[in-house]
Amino acid sequence: MRKITFLALSTGLAWSCIFGFDVVEKRYASAQTQPNLPRERVFDRVALALTGSLAHPELKASYVGGTKNISEVVQTLTKTDQFLFTTARFWLAKMKISGITDFENITTTGNRTVMQSMTPENRTERSRTLEWVSSGAFTGGGYFRLSSDFEVTLQGVADDLTLVRQIQNKSQVDCQMGTPREFIRNGGRICPAPFNKFDPNLTTTTAIQKSTCTIPALTSAEINANVVNGLWFAPPGASETRVCPGVKERCGERLQNCFPGEQIQGNINAYNGPLNSLIPNLRRDFTTEPGMIAAMVIRDARPWEDVLRTSEAPMTGALESFLATAWGSRILENMPSGSYRKDGELILDATRNVNDRNWVWRDRGPLHAGVLTTIAFQKAFNGWRAKSASSLDAFLCRVFAVPEGVAVLPSAEVDLTRKPYCQSCHSVLEPLSLFFGRWPNLGNNNFIYNPGADRVATGSFENMTNADTNGLAKVYTSTKDFHDCGVARAFELMVGRSMNQQELISAMPALQKVYRDGGNQILPVLQAIAAGPLFERSRQ
Repeated sequence: MRKITFLALSTGLAWSCIFGFDVVEKRYASAQTQPNLPRERVFDRVALALTGSLAHPELKASYVGGTKNISEVVQTLTKTDQFLFTTARFWLAKMKISGITDFENITTTGNRTVMQSMTPENRTERSRTLEWVSSGAFTGGGYFRLSSDFEVTLQGVADDLTLVRQIQNKSQVDCQMGTPREFIRNGGRICPAPFNKFDPNLTTTTAIQKSTCTIPALTSAEINANVVNGLWFAPPGASETRVCPGVKERCGERLQNCFPGEQIQGNINAYNGPLNSLIPNLRRDFTTEPGMIAAMVIRDARPWEDVLRTSEAPMTGALESFLATAWGSRILENMPSGSYRKDGELILDATRNVNDRNWVWRDRGPLHAGVLTTIAFQKAFNGWRAKSASSLDAFLCRVFAVPEGVAVLPSAEVDLTRKPYCQSCHSVLEPLSLFFGRWPNLGNNNFIYNPGADRVATGSFENMTNADTNGLAKVYTSTKDFHDCGVARAFELMVGRSMNQQELISAMPALQKVYRDGGNQILPVLQAIAAGPLFERSRQ
């Protein structure tokens, strides 16, 4: 086998220039002489290429009316959510990430799956003051109580008056509460007192009420209205409504974005009914993450090297709030040490709204390397060679192919870098794959980063040696093919196909210059392509 360079800008292109340059130039020039398209059609072509949609009426009117040029149109379109998702899908396809990232089945360092032990009573997202406990009394019912996190902060308060004041202050901030009830300590929980006056659904013994610290069950209508009637912060017998702003906004109808679905039985891996929207959103977000890194690097006018070298990654509200929970922390244990931490403390925003679908950059730590250390990338490929081949194809436009006429010869050689027929590929692939040596080589669920000294993670590529995936990122981004491939991928994103041989000669050098002059950014290349003959002229 041999490696084929997609762009072939050195040897292969030189041959083409010698024998066909004049003819190609004339053909390309003929496209320039075609009549201009109406501005409406130019805009539609660009909008469809960048966002997959024609529905940008105000921007279109500005362009047609001459108040914006095509470069400004591209700049504006790349700021839209449609651009992000269109471009993320494009890059996921180039990386050959096609399956859904079923994060909940990942085997974690504790020899368990991520979502093991999640039951209807365990929620995946907690508020600062109150936590929801579902009730089987009626559909959509349950009750709020002091969140475990908040309660822990109260355990060291010896004076009961101080205890009440702290609860009161917190509740006034978070839920607009008035004067709270009295509270007494009951083992590991802090319960309102007296126990027998505020849960009409419990008519048995005080002991049961003490053990659960319950309050009246709530209806789904009350949840959706963000109100809690007779909440146990209120004095005994109070009937006034207390408002907890943000419950519906954070958790959606019937809290579907925050908690397991009503039909889940026991472990989430053995549910007997539909999951709520939180789990599908998380699967979607984990899957999209590597493509979103590429899209946001382009949108934010960052150097293209960041797609592999940045220690950051974008997160939605669902991702960020989930990774801050006990279940999400299991995933972080599988990743390089120090992930999403600074000075040992988690830097994620645990209170971020789970309905926030905006992608925001978050620092993951110095051992991360752009798309290469995302969960979706690690799960998508079963082994070091597969990871290496995918990254080489996506970001250097190189593929491995069997040379024509090469026969499979019998050989006892076990070293693939020396074995006939295999050596031309594996002489590159084997040392390259070692960059992934700290990641698993078998099994795509059990992806656990291993920092052990016995793990060989020093690889080499084109006479360059470095260690680990962030070392691979440095090696890749120092090659000419990485930058040329980035330009070629920008063309594919805009035009919907690869460059032909004519365009490699007539258009590629100018786009390479735009890329270099723009600080190795992809955005100026998209603007240059949109302003070129493929979009402005009738010949395409």
